[in-house]
Amino acid sequence: MDREELETMPYDDFDYGITVLLSPNGVGKTTTLLNIQRELSDNQYIKTILYSHHDESCKTSKGASKLDFSDRFTEDVINSFFVSEGQELEYSFVNWLTDNVFPIFWEIKEKGKTQYKELVLLIDELDSGLSIDKIKNAIEVFPILIDDAKKYGIKLKIILTANSYELASEFKENAIWILSKKKIDISTYNKFQKQYIDYYNKQKEEEK
Repeated sequence: MDREELETMPYDDFDYGITVLLSPNGVGKTTTLLNIQRELSDNQYIKTILYSHHDESCKTSKGASKLDFSDRFTEDVINSFFVSEGQELEYSFVNWLTDNVFPIFWEIKEKGKTQYKELVLLIDELDSGLSIDKIKNAIEVFPILIDDAKKYGIKLKIILTANSYELASEFKENAIWILSKKKIDISTYNKFQKQYIDYYNKQKEEEK
């Protein structure tokens, strides 16, 4: 069976706010995001934006300056977003935000309206290749997006996949184990790790 044919959680099963999807690699996290994107592709009132670090369109960009972020972040976080040469954006996630997400709010601010009633951000493997401090910096964006959505009257869902406990633990109140399609308790690292240990032990038993 192709991954896109796997039965995954539909859009309506997710709460507004931030949800983190967890599972071993290759069993449905990315597929869930792609299926949601397809499910909503014809809905003119829901804007769906997918981020993947594999996407070639998410590249280092000079499309934003520090001034674009100056009233939203601490100076330390702003500096961590940029490298010194020409104040380029350092990693693709912030470039993706600048090119695809923030303009929706900027448009509402300037025009006073938008056709979209809901905004869905599908974020795949944000923690791939990022150090812990970069992960911490990146997720500082999320409360700002939530505040902007409330300010401009747009319902917001952020659904992201995670491989690391450092990212997943930031959203432990709404962590879903893809294999069961249910919320799980990852309030400690041991509880997080146990989900994976139990899965691999079960796989070993089935292979005997």
